Amino acid sequence: MNEIFGLRWNGFCSSVVGEALGGKTDELWWLTCVQCGAFSDPNWDEVEAHLEKFWFKVPQFENTSAVALRPGALSAGAHLMSWDEWAYLLGFRASNEVEATLLSPELADLSMPHKIWSHLGSSIELFVDDFAGGDAAVFTSRRDWFDRLRIACPQSQEITPREWQQIFDDAEKETQEYLQNLRKSL
Repeated sequence: MNEIFGLRWNGFCSSVVGEALGGKTDELWWLTCVQCGAFSDPNWDEVEAHLEKFWFKVPQFENTSAVALRPGALSAGAHLMSWDEWAYLLGFRASNEVEATLLSPELADLSMPHKIWSHLGSSIELFVDDFAGGDAAVFTSRRDWFDRLRIACPQSQEITPREWQQIFDDAEKETQEYLQNLRKSL
């Protein structure tokens, strides 16, 4: 397994990643899953035409909150990306749109932390995850990207995949307990 570098901070915003990495991510294809939609802006009608060229259709994503984006999307729209609890952003390598379309459903299935670690550094270059009450984490196998992100977000703390996995597991357990108690009260 590749060495994985991680940072965690509160109030995560995709624009931090976009600004810190600049054009470094322009060769990556992207998957994002955000309940409220991938992008938002008060002037949405003006912005939509600019961002529309980055979307590509993945049949398995119809009627889901998953969105597939072409290379360049993070540079062009990171400041407009929506972000909410349980959202993720995954940057991956593909040689063309056909390959990206075929890989996307498989990679989207890996978005849960316990499934993704072995793929970081092979097909997946960057994984951004948010689910822990406003905390978010970004993971990469690229030391140069990690260093740029750490400088861009000095309040961040290093975190290992094992530590993030524990946070995820604890949040999942809390959610399950809450749902069980809710069912009992009905």
